[in-house]
Amino acid sequence: MPQNYTPEFKKKIVRLRLEEGRTINSITTEYGISKETLRRWCREMKEECRTRRIIMPGKKHKVSLQA
Repeated sequence: MPQNYTPEFKKKIVRLRLEEGRTINSITTEYGISKETLRRWCREMKEECRTRRIIMPGKKHKVSLQA
């Protein structure tokens, strides 16, 4: 059965990886999520950031991953 995670939890996990530089192994071990799930969340967050820049190219975007 798939686990449902809150958006805040996902942002926290992605922040650990992208902003704090934690390894995939350390995060997946500590939080009990799969490596593929973590990779997917990171891809989705990066894509969301790119999409925001395309929609509003004249504005500076600062995306906060803090929950």
